[in-house]
Amino acid sequence: MKLKIFLFVFVLSVYSLFIISAGMENCLEKIDNDLLERIIKNPDNEYRAIVWLNDGSKLDKDVIYRFDIIPAAVVRNSGYELMEYAKKDFVNKITLDRRIRVLRADGMKIVNYNFSKDYGLSGEDIRVAVIDTGVYNHSEFGNRIIKQKCFCSDGCCFNNSIESDIAIDDHGHGTHVAGIIAGVNGIAPNASIISIKVLDSSGSGYDSDIVNGINWAVENGANVISMSFGLSYSEYTDCYELGTSLAIDNASNYVVVVVSAGNDGPDNNTISAPACVKNVIAVGSISDSGSVSTFSSRGPTNDNRIKPDLVAPGEGINSTHLNDQYRSFSGTSMSAPFVSGAATLIMEKYNKTFGYLPSPHLVKTILINSANSTERNNIYGSGILDIERALDSINYSLNDSIKNGEKIFGSSYRTTLYWSENSSIHNNLTVIIQFNNTNTTLTSGSDNLIQFWMNNSYKVIISASLTENQEFFLALNEFEEDINETDYNNTEIIKSMPEIRLWINGTEGNYTCNKGSIINITGWVNHSLPLRILTNSSVFNSSSVLINTSELDIGEYNITAYTEGGENYTENFVTHFLEVYENISANIISTTTVPTTTTIQSSQQSSGGAGAFGYSTTITTTTTTFTTSTTTSTTTTIPTTTVPKYQINEEKTMPTGFFVFENSLMISLISLIAIIFILFYKLRR
Repeated sequence: MKLKIFLFVFVLSVYSLFIISAGMENCLEKIDNDLLERIIKNPDNEYRAIVWLNDGSKLDKDVIYRFDIIPAAVVRNSGYELMEYAKKDFVNKITLDRRIRVLRADGMKIVNYNFSKDYGLSGEDIRVAVIDTGVYNHSEFGNRIIKQKCFCSDGCCFNNSIESDIAIDDHGHGTHVAGIIAGVNGIAPNASIISIKVLDSSGSGYDSDIVNGINWAVENGANVISMSFGLSYSEYTDCYELGTSLAIDNASNYVVVVVSAGNDGPDNNTISAPACVKNVIAVGSISDSGSVSTFSSRGPTNDNRIKPDLVAPGEGINSTHLNDQYRSFSGTSMSAPFVSGAATLIMEKYNKTFGYLPSPHLVKTILINSANSTERNNIYGSGILDIERALDSINYSLNDSIKNGEKIFGSSYRTTLYWSENSSIHNNLTVIIQFNNTNTTLTSGSDNLIQFWMNNSYKVIISASLTENQEFFLALNEFEEDINETDYNNTEIIKSMPEIRLWINGTEGNYTCNKGSIINITGWVNHSLPLRILTNSSVFNSSSVLINTSELDIGEYNITAYTEGGENYTENFVTHFLEVYENISANIISTTTVPTTTTIQSSQQSSGGAGAFGYSTTITTTTTTFTTSTTTSTTTTIPTTTVPKYQINEEKTMPTGFFVFENSLMISLISLIAIIFILFYKLRR
């Protein structure tokens, strides 16, 4: 009899546990995957959700809004409270109340920015300078136009002045561009806007005004500069004959500079200026189908470099306009701000990931390397802008520069090496790819960029024609699938041997002296690795040592400056000889003297005047005019609102009841076991 009672209680307990678990899992099935994933991660957070009710049911508690035409209500509750709702029989399902955004003529889809994937990025704390016709304070911008400036030699600034702290848009082009970048429905909807007017009401402006605008943008803290105008290819011979081109070359060391490629296609050699500048990101246009626009300018440049750098949507783009209206425009003017917005998001994510802003040159490298194409050409550049791939690859970009003679070992990656150049310097780079003792050599030619594929166990050796310490920015990406973190961690950069110099009493070479002389030994190394000085058996952890030769015997001594190497660095050393005599005059073999000062260049943004960037802020002799890169327009009074369907990127496995409710289930299980144990104990007595 006791055994029967025990078995009955045991079966009842197990059945109860099963019912609880099944009930909880059934509750979870009522919550949509996106919302459930967020609740699992942060159950204490409040979520705005739509509770869908069974017919005739009514929800009275915590309701923000109740629909009349559908059986549902909007609530804002914690994850725990929403799971309690899911237990109710009258609740059919619970979904996240998603923020739906209108798109710029489906441009977001083309450049692969899926708002349903929560990056948590919006351009916040990143400053974008729109150098154009000015920016109207459209309702989409809120209070995010943080600075304004106007330079206009023809007196098109406020009150017909030639310079003003007010940048009124009397054309509409700048406002349209700004909306694509940072409107509520733009790529970076929380970015700060710096409005700089250099073009008049006809959409044209002087070279000198644009130079002043670029300089002012850098000095006032811009992180990205977006310029959608250009000088037609037929109006210039040398890209660097323009003050704007020279200004951009200097500014690109401080800010990302994005420029429209021009609207003179479909012929080759039609890239406009300043899109022809080496260090800008030149952007061509594509249609909704991804085909390059007929009007989009093609490369190469006059000095045979590949341009544009990449392409983005540029046909029928609907965006903000004057008087809180909207207009549709086509042109590479519309393509460039898509890339400017993408650069803004990259800088924001990089800062959140690593704690500091990336080099503008690294941003360009990441954008080009993640563009959706297999081979660079003068029509698409490196391919179609792919924002999602660029953002995903930030964690896996080698956030360092590499130098001449250094090596990369890695797996299968699309690899981009990019380096900065100016009008007078060209660094002809050679990349040697070694695989199974077979070498493949790639050369940069006229470009300041090389793109290639690495494969398993490839070794890449960087070889440049310049002897100076040129920085090469590197980005890696896998195209067939997401980057394999294990493969990435196996990628290795072997740094070149550090350069070391050694002086004995100001002589870079062997030195002879009398016994009793005081000798100053000084070493120098071209990076931060610790330098040590070795004198026969004595080691000094210093780059400068004083030796009293009265303590030395007559004879010859080895003086060596060396590094022991470091992460990815090989060791190196330099040795000179010190000869100590009794009473013979010093005989200096080499007469090279120690430099008295060393100048270290900082990458920190200068707060000084235009001179800090190496160009004059005033160019008074030029009369060159620039025009906006826009082709056609149509007027509308409301924006085109295309609402995308939100889809989950990958199939997710529904969590079990135990996963979410493990605490409550554990308590139930322990309680049931305790009851069984007590009953069993009493029955035995």
